[in-house]
Amino acid sequence: MRRILVVLAVALCLVAIQTTANAQVDIRIGGGLIFDGTVPGVGAAVDIALTESVQISPFVDYFHKKSTDIIPIGANVKLTGPLGESEALFFVGVGGGMVRVDTGTSVSKLLIDAVGGIDYPATEKISIYAEGRYMW
Repeated sequence: MRRILVVLAVALCLVAIQTTANAQVDIRIGGGLIFDGTVPGVGAAVDIALTESVQISPFVDYFHKKSTDIIPIGANVKLTGPLGESEALFFVGVGGGMVRVDTGTSVSKLLIDAVGGIDYPATEKISIYAEGRYMW
């Protein structure tokens, strides 16, 4: 399963690398924790602008602790807008996909999620973001 996750992450990056000339596509890579704060992980997403304020964002995350792997894969539709008078943008969205939980035996389940956060441009090509996601 780890190989599949690596292939998906590389594929997302290759899609984004090929479209970097298009200002409508952004790559996001980050780290995080499952809410209880004890299960670390990493994630990758590609934000594709449909309009100035609507994006579709396919994502893949990988969380691991001891013998448990949690791998959500899906996509969100996000609404974005300016955050006050600063250069920062807020975003909120909903989406879905699948989550695979492997504790020795693998179980895949339907995933529905809500996401929200802030994106602040640090330079012309790099921004810093904070995101929270609730998964059902």
